[in-house]
Amino acid sequence: MYNKILLCYDATEEGRRALRQGADIAAAMNADTFLLAICRSMLSTAVPEGVTPELIGCQESTARALLEEGVKWLNERGIRCEGALVFGNPFDHIPQTAQRIGADLIVLGTGRAACSRAGGASRTRKSCWPGSSAACW
Repeated sequence: MYNKILLCYDATEEGRRALRQGADIAAAMNADTFLLAICRSMLSTAVPEGVTPELIGCQESTARALLEEGVKWLNERGIRCEGALVFGNPFDHIPQTAQRIGADLIVLGTGRAACSRAGGASRTRKSCWPGSSAACW
């Protein structure tokens, strides 16, 4: 049984599918969820002269709207949810967040390849992240 599920959401089609599947698991298990909205920063690839306060504000505003959309969607389905927005590499933020919140399941929207890159777990093996005991879906 899972008690705390980390849902990793990046607004891609795979991310939306994972959000729906994670919500189904959370509802079946009566689990709490934590929605981690991950935004790869456009600023890291931008030409320095192109980085403006407007670009920074626009990117963060869009990402926050996606997070709020996901949390609202889960709450409307009766699933307890908290959330956070992070910028950067998912392979840095996901294991840190899983450990911080005590997740026992991590739901990714990028398929098994991401789990393999992250540590070699599949849906049936424990821990898809080094240093984490959470299962991966």
